[in-house]
Amino acid sequence: MIEFGALDDVSAIIAGHVDPTRDVGTIGIRSGVVTAHCLEIFIDITGRGGHAARPYETIDPVEIGMQFINRCYAALPRYGEPTEKVVLSYTAVHGGKYSNVIPEYLQVIGTMRSLEDEARNLAIQQIKAIASELSQSSGAKIEIRFGLIVPSMIANKQLTDFVRHIGADVLGENQVEEIPKPSMGGEDFAFYSQQLPAAFIRLGCHGSGIGNLPLHNSGFDIDERVLEVGVNMMANSAISYLINPIL
Repeated sequence: MIEFGALDDVSAIIAGHVDPTRDVGTIGIRSGVVTAHCLEIFIDITGRGGHAARPYETIDPVEIGMQFINRCYAALPRYGEPTEKVVLSYTAVHGGKYSNVIPEYLQVIGTMRSLEDEARNLAIQQIKAIASELSQSSGAKIEIRFGLIVPSMIANKQLTDFVRHIGADVLGENQVEEIPKPSMGGEDFAFYSQQLPAAFIRLGCHGSGIGNLPLHNSGFDIDERVLEVGVNMMANSAISYLINPIL
């Protein structure tokens, strides 16, 4: 969209994202770093396939893949406070079709999120070292590829303060909550924030008996009153900015 001119003649940009950790009618906001740097990871493991009854004749990529995941998780813990560290999550494993065949190939897919370059680079080195050690000990070929990189979302302080005041006017001061620290989630709105002053609103979507499941959960839903909150915030912000451009 940027390449096709979506940001031409645009002076500032504001986005909203539903947030099940906040009650409907409230918003969260912060300036500076809002979300983490997000990096796609693809692990391709090529071994030697064979009969499930004779694994000693194979180089089993499924077993090697399991070892790889477990060793990565041991090196980069996934539980506890991740801020200023790294969150690594493998989310898909593809390989094999039949119960009696050890496949030749396995692919592991995941993402790594981070807030600091040093922590990210160290984690990448650890992942590569684990792959190298397993490759040498097992005889499998292990290749690591990195895919889409989504940078950290950076919110402009002046524009964020402007939106914060709009929220207080539209919703009430007590309904505007400060976000204390960045999220380890990735956000492609970050690409816009690299081009223009940007602000990012977390729209509470948790209502009575609905909207209480986490983002990306298969049963996720929202209290639809959040849609009215979002429209009011966006419309009032746009009108106020057009009347009194601050940037």
